[in-house]
Amino acid sequence: MTIQTTQAHPKQHTAKTTTLVIERPQNYALLEERFRLVRYLIPKALRPQNAADFGRVHNAIRDQINFPYRSFQHDTLDGVLNKQWAVYVLYPREAEVSELVLTWYQPDTPLPRREIAFSDLPLHVLLKLLQFRFFRGDKTNRFVGQDKCYVYARPGGRDSDFHYCVEIELSGAPANREDAPTQEFRVIPHARCFGKATPPLRPGTPFFGKRAVGSRFVLLHLTTAAVEQESPVYSLVTFPGKRAQIKYHDLRDVNAGRGKIVFDFTQQFIANLREVGIVAHLRERVFTLAPLSKTADIAVQQLTEVGIYDNRLKRTHSLGAYLDLFQGMYPALRFAALDDIASAPQGGVIVLLDAAAEDFEEDGLLFGQDDPYPPLYREHPNIPKQSINVNTNDPNALEGGDYLDYSMLLLSDKDFKRSVDVVLSELYLKCAIIHGIARFPLPFIPDELAFVRRRYFDGDTITTALWFAEQQLHFIDLGDPAQSEPFYEMVERWGVDWDEQYEKLLAERKRISEQGQVKDLSEFDIIVGRDLFVAIEDLKERIFYDYNAIEQRHQEQYSTAYPIKHFQLAPHYERLQQERSTTLLPLGQMAQQGLLDGSKKPTTRKALDSQAFYRQLLAYDAFLEEVAMTHPMLSYQELTSGEWRERIARIFDSKATSKGKYHRKLITGIYNDLGMFLPERGENVQLYQGIWYDDTDAFLVGSPTSMNLQGQARAHLVRRFQIMQGSSHFDKEELLKTMGVLFVRHKQYTVSPYYFHLIDLYVENVLRYVSSGEEDS
Repeated sequence: MTIQTTQAHPKQHTAKTTTLVIERPQNYALLEERFRLVRYLIPKALRPQNAADFGRVHNAIRDQINFPYRSFQHDTLDGVLNKQWAVYVLYPREAEVSELVLTWYQPDTPLPRREIAFSDLPLHVLLKLLQFRFFRGDKTNRFVGQDKCYVYARPGGRDSDFHYCVEIELSGAPANREDAPTQEFRVIPHARCFGKATPPLRPGTPFFGKRAVGSRFVLLHLTTAAVEQESPVYSLVTFPGKRAQIKYHDLRDVNAGRGKIVFDFTQQFIANLREVGIVAHLRERVFTLAPLSKTADIAVQQLTEVGIYDNRLKRTHSLGAYLDLFQGMYPALRFAALDDIASAPQGGVIVLLDAAAEDFEEDGLLFGQDDPYPPLYREHPNIPKQSINVNTNDPNALEGGDYLDYSMLLLSDKDFKRSVDVVLSELYLKCAIIHGIARFPLPFIPDELAFVRRRYFDGDTITTALWFAEQQLHFIDLGDPAQSEPFYEMVERWGVDWDEQYEKLLAERKRISEQGQVKDLSEFDIIVGRDLFVAIEDLKERIFYDYNAIEQRHQEQYSTAYPIKHFQLAPHYERLQQERSTTLLPLGQMAQQGLLDGSKKPTTRKALDSQAFYRQLLAYDAFLEEVAMTHPMLSYQELTSGEWRERIARIFDSKATSKGKYHRKLITGIYNDLGMFLPERGENVQLYQGIWYDDTDAFLVGSPTSMNLQGQARAHLVRRFQIMQGSSHFDKEELLKTMGVLFVRHKQYTVSPYYFHLIDLYVENVLRYVSSGEEDS
């Protein structure tokens, strides 16, 4: 791959991750001193995968046993060929062992039980059992329910009685071996929402009671008897088409973010494990910042002319009005109205819609009407086109009225402009797919590399390969033997035995059992080249920010009160000058030039700026003396708020915003140069910005820009180049550069080489419609 790049000095950052490394205990003496482990067997007629059976079993355990337990569906203590659904209960050594009866199933027959040794349990089962012990602690915001562990995060809103919690899952790494001295476990947070349960209350469902713990709550898994006494009771709730949302990092409430919740759990759980003789620590990675290209972009103006085709259900506003709208947004392009999409220019077509696909589904506002979108794609799969919805109505917020009575969009609408930016980028990529890269160039075009993606599309598993040759993108449906044979022959010429390497990949990902049974991968991304076979693996691992430093910085700004003298700046001019040496003169040099006593006027811009800045610092310190007369102790937040903030802004010639308000950026920047009141979202405590990699071929794709004030919605996941062949010459930095493009995800990097997105576009817009057309004929 020939890539024009700008080299940057590599930065390194050491970060803890959400992977727990557990050392196998040499013995279980501490556990045996304090606990006894009892195994109960669930009747084989009951199926753990059946939701009703699963729920009823767990509610029966909750009703009868008030100690930590863990259910395991693959118990082999009675023989490898005699798998059992077992429940392990962790009894205090002095506690009496209870009978366990499934009253609705066999009311007169206690479940078989016996005490077993802790060494009988696989390490992953023991770890999860100890996790349940930890989560059952009193007076915390942790709680359990039916084999799940939760931490309370935040209430749903001022007037709602919904509560958002984080379910914490421990998932063993695929490479774990039971006989290994250490095993790795991914700590995976899932956002969950609890709300009031409404009758009828179904058997088998876990119900919870709400209790206050400090400023937050905890939800307690209720016994059947307690459910009848409690009002209201709560259960897990879901909303159609929506996931529960808890930010990974919440700047307004750090403790409510998934990242901080998981960090706190890992720190406390590691200490808790140590008490029972199990040593654990968090995995650390040393990341290096990848050098990225500043030319990794596409020029949508090369579309030259774009057609506009009207596919709306209701054409209240004229096509000409939308034509003028697009032309006003992109004067460098020509937009032409199309009566027939078949006459599309080479720059493709923007298709106007006024309804989304879900509007035509059973619960949609337009159910029963025909969606005009699919026929257009079936009839014209080889015309580059991208649709855009111009309906400004929100179907979830309509109060009467007609969904299709919508207002005309305006040129000043920034959200719509962003949508058009995305549409034109996607349209350009489709033009490159259909018309070739000679006419529509793409960055980072590789030689002798193929990209293979398997994904679900419309319920079907489709495996597609892409490579570049003769200024064209070549796509192959590997599910079609007639197409796939030339691909495998090409790969063989490159010195790669696909079947052999794929089998090695399955073995490494534990898809081949010890008995030789093969469970195929439902999804994958694979890169093949000359003597090269590399898969991209999602490690289900996240990066922890330096929450200790973040919390310290938060307290430093908002909670800690300082004597006013602490805020003085003039005595620190020399330190500030060292940070700003290109714009400020040293104090001694200013004195020599007569700038401090005003005996001489500055003769250079640097001298003028130095004198002005030093006088501002003196004026600021005089202001502080005035404040000290009534407020000898203040926090930084208090000092830089209200009328005082306006006074400070005027001292430093900071301008007001368009709304007449002043911000504290300038004064904060001065303190930051002194290492004071540092930002909670600073790069030195958060690995948020940039693309990073380590020496294990793991990589992390962050953001091109710093974190905004709203925080971070989703975590940046750690992935890995899984090199099955060609490790000696595989150049990961070259592939990381292909993730630094900003035209696939709007102003964001891609999480895998962008060629895989080209495959998605081809399958979604060409392949599935060509295939369906052949079937129809």
